[in-house]
Order: sequence, then structure tokens, then C-alpha cells
Amino acid sequence: MSEDEKTIFLKKKAKVDNNTYYFTSYSHYAIHETMLKDTVRTKAYEDAIMKNSATLFKDKVVLDIGCGTGVLSIFAAKAGAKKVIAVDGSEIIREARNIIDANGLSGTITCVRGMIETLLEKEELPLGPGEKVDVIVSEWMGYALFFETMLPSVMKARDAVMDRVGGTMFPNKASIHLEGASDTWLDYWDDVHGIDMTPMKHRIGTELLVEGSVEIVDKENVSTNRVELVGFDLNT
Repeated sequence: MSEDEKTIFLKKKAKVDNNTYYFTSYSHYAIHETMLKDTVRTKAYEDAIMKNSATLFKDKVVLDIGCGTGVLSIFAAKAGAKKVIAVDGSEIIREARNIIDANGLSGTITCVRGMIETLLEKEELPLGPGEKVDVIVSEWMGYALFFETMLPSVMKARDAVMDRVGGTMFPNKASIHLEGASDTWLDYWDDVHGIDMTPMKHRIGTELLVEGSVEIVDKENVSTNRVELVGFDLNT
């Protein structure tokens, strides 16, 4: 095997390993329980879908990418979609199928397991000849919006099967905002069991600059106005 062939092989192996790790992590119940119990997130999707049922979902074809337990697919079906395709690359698709059946929606929602890129390449989505998708719904957002890097997969589906005239991504817009906040948690290092450990503050500050940290900030600690850094039209 030449060096070039070895390089290509290792890159392919790393990609497979990354995909395996990613989809395996989404096979565990805990991550789905956490997402479903995020009532702000789940209710926002439910309200947005149901409030747009007449204009965007009734009698439409919907593609749900990364469907998980199938909750967004079920919302779409309840909003009147005539056909919903629920796609997920992890083993949780089996539970999604059973949940959909238990709720009497298996006649509307079809579950498909696989990576969306592969399903598109092999034309394995249950779409008829020339049939397009009216709505692509997905909860692809990660920390700082793009952390999960799932959006490129969703965009490939958009470019391949979404009706470019009347179709839409859902959500169809995304933006990143910035605001400042204060916190006193670093003060812990001023006195640790009677020991001055303030040098740790500099180390923590340096590490946060390169690693970042996800925290919940109380609204009373917000110290600036919020500004939009960048906005995106996901339909284009």
C-alpha cells in the first residue's frame, strides 16, 4: 500500500469511527430524555409547527432529519402532513417506530435508518419519481449554534430533495447573538480551606479562552445589551 493509499484509508477509517461514535451516543436513552425534558426547546417546536399547520404542513411532505424518538415527526403529522419521513442513523429509530405506531401514526410517518448523505446517494428515501419534500424539519443546533456540525447534512438534503419553489427549511432562519455577563464563581479561589489559590484564576481564564464553557447564567448577572453577530437564511 502506497503512502497516499494509507492516508486515504486512515481518513476513511477516522470518518467511520467518528460517525460510529456520534450515532452510538444518540442510541442511549439519556440524551433523548434530556432533550425532551428541555420543555422550552420542545414546546417551541411544537408551537411553531402547530401554529403554521394550515400554511406549511397540511397535506405536505415532510422530512425529519435526526428524528430521535420521533417527536418532531409526530408534531408534523398532527399538523396535517400527508407524508412524513423520519430519518435517524442511530438505533433509537426502533423506538421511534414503536412510538409512532403506539400513537396511531404509522400510516403517515415512515421511519428510515441511515445517514442522510448515504440515503440520498443510494436514493433510498421513500419518495416517488420526481417527488420533492415541502418541509425539512430538524433540530440540528449545537452549542454556539454550529458545534454538532449536523447542519451540512441537513443542507445536502435541502439541495437534493427540497422543493426549491415552495419548500422551506424549518426553522428557516438562524442567528448568533452576543451579550456580556458577570459572575463571582472565580472568587472561590481566593480562599480554599484557608489557602490563597488566586493563581488558579489566571489558569482558568487562559483555559476558558481556548476551550470555552457552557454555563447557565442568571438573568440578574447579564450586564450588557444583546446584539446579533450574524444571521443566516437557511433556505438559501
